[in-house]
Amino acid sequence: MVYYHHGVPIYEDSDFPPEVAARFQKAVEEAERGYDVEFLEQQLKEGKGWARDPTPQERKWIRQLRRGRPLKIGRERASKIMQFRIDPDGERRVKQYAQEHGMKTSEAIRALIDKGLAAS
Repeated sequence: MVYYHHGVPIYEDSDFPPEVAARFQKAVEEAERGYDVEFLEQQLKEGKGWARDPTPQERKWIRQLRRGRPLKIGRERASKIMQFRIDPDGERRVKQYAQEHGMKTSEAIRALIDKGLAAS
């Protein structure tokens, strides 16, 4: 399964050990079925929260995932850097787009490039 953020593929199950991918799939299936709000409220009242503590191995994977810049954007390694000039109005519009869509500026630029190329 491929996981997306604002229509951009971020990672897929094969990026993780099988047991972690299985937990992701289970969480996706639960979300698609919908949550029992009363059960969740009861869990909060009892101080249990919504999630269990990660295992030591899961903590290691989480630390590895958070470290540094992402190696992949979509399905390919993000190794190319492009530099270009933009006028102040264009910069303002890109930043506004990013803010409206909950993205970082670089994510917005990639999304806008993809949209432009898809439309051509």
